[in-house]
Amino acid sequence: MLTSIRKNNKILNAVMWVVLVAFLATIFVVWGVGGKQSESYYAARVNDQIITYNDYRKAYESKANELRTTLGEYAEQIIKDNTFSGIVLENLVNTQLLLLEANRLKIPAGDTEVVEYIRNESAFMTDGVFDPERYMQILSYVGYRSPSIYENEIKDMIKINKLQQLLNNSFSVTDEEIRREHIHTNSKLSASYFSVSDDAYKTDVPPDKAVLEDYYAKNQERYRFAPKIKVKYAAFSIDNFTNKTEITDEAVRERYTAAIADYTDGDSVMPYDEVKDEIRASMEEESKKNAYRNHLYSLYRDILNASNLTAYLVKNPGAFEVQESELLAEDDPFAFFQSDPELKKILFTASKAEITPLIDFQGAAYIYEITERENSKIPSFDAVNNSVEADWFADAAFNAALDDVNAKVNVDNISYGEFKSLAEQFETDVNTIQPFRRNDILPDAPWVKELAFALFKGDEGDILKYPERIGNRIYVLRIEKVIPPPENYTEEEKDFLFQYLLSVKREDAYTAFIKSLRVKHKVTMNPNIINSY
Repeated sequence: MLTSIRKNNKILNAVMWVVLVAFLATIFVVWGVGGKQSESYYAARVNDQIITYNDYRKAYESKANELRTTLGEYAEQIIKDNTFSGIVLENLVNTQLLLLEANRLKIPAGDTEVVEYIRNESAFMTDGVFDPERYMQILSYVGYRSPSIYENEIKDMIKINKLQQLLNNSFSVTDEEIRREHIHTNSKLSASYFSVSDDAYKTDVPPDKAVLEDYYAKNQERYRFAPKIKVKYAAFSIDNFTNKTEITDEAVRERYTAAIADYTDGDSVMPYDEVKDEIRASMEEESKKNAYRNHLYSLYRDILNASNLTAYLVKNPGAFEVQESELLAEDDPFAFFQSDPELKKILFTASKAEITPLIDFQGAAYIYEITERENSKIPSFDAVNNSVEADWFADAAFNAALDDVNAKVNVDNISYGEFKSLAEQFETDVNTIQPFRRNDILPDAPWVKELAFALFKGDEGDILKYPERIGNRIYVLRIEKVIPPPENYTEEEKDFLFQYLLSVKREDAYTAFIKSLRVKHKVTMNPNIINSY
């Protein structure tokens, strides 16, 4: 199939390989190089389709790198969030679900569409024109045994895109919806507030032991110990790997001949003798990487068959060095796994004696074995009685302050003068927040965003009914003025609101659609890989 776009092979230079493979990473990560793989360490299953751990890990790294490129240093905050890895795996699962539904609906994707997609892929072009030789060489390099495999995956992608277009085209946005969103988004509000510290309400009188025991019983989760693990691990680096594959002079000359254009400057061709060492070095590096990867996969399978690292070394003494960690708590800020949230998740969801998959960490490949595990537990009262007493004093002071605030601020709507008089009763001053929209950043406001949103639910003069605790202070707020936006808005603003509302509707529909597909199909997540659900 599609033989019209496949012809002779041509070797690309090393730098071009890196650029092209990186450019195509998203396609290959999403679709992989196979379907019903049999992997001992799967990440998820959709019916009989397996999403392997390697598929998942590659998708994780690809999305993480994409965020780093787009957001720079801010990307790490997203990547380290516990939900990030879950989102990556969800996307892989959703792709499989959408493909199943597209096939059920018999959504077509013809050869002509596949050809058009491939011919317009810039990574397959030379000087802006599709290059069949480059196309074949790239597919071979990234591991496709046949271009038909890749072309079928593109066909699947086209089907999914058509299905998503059907969903997207089923919605519209009315002028009234745009008007309401304009008011919702652009209304402004000014507010005033005062805060009360609980310092004046602290007491030095210690409570009875029975009071502390009762407090402990009601707040046991606060004192829960994090789980702990001890691991054995082996680290492998390509720097310590010896590649026994010999690059012959004949192979070097063949590479030179195939890539002669790369060694041509204008009308002159660089002599073979001048570039043969460079070509050989490049081929040796490429050969070493491939051999190293195959060696690691083979070694990992052998370790699994031996049941653990120690057992493998009994049969193969000196094969590699094994180290063992101390007993480390999940919340230990200095533990080695804190710099990699995904590694941490894998280690703490694994069972005792379990072998983890091969994990890339800090430039090396690691295999971990869980040798000891202590589950999370709540300590006895006697073990944490000092902490319990300190917490009781802190809560008692805050609750006393809160009771006083609630007793004195017992109205729903008052004038500014009355509000200022209330502040004077607590010997504090009133502060003012200048008009802001509900989505504005408030650098002069010391509270969380949710509290600012709560203000927009009230009217002028309203007091925020439930004073909010931030640190050891209680904040009391009054709405000063609600400023609606002008009724008129530009076409540009209208178009922005239209696109925003349309995207919200589409996202809600997509979420509901995926949820319905999960009911139709059997989806299984491997808890040993990821535990975000």
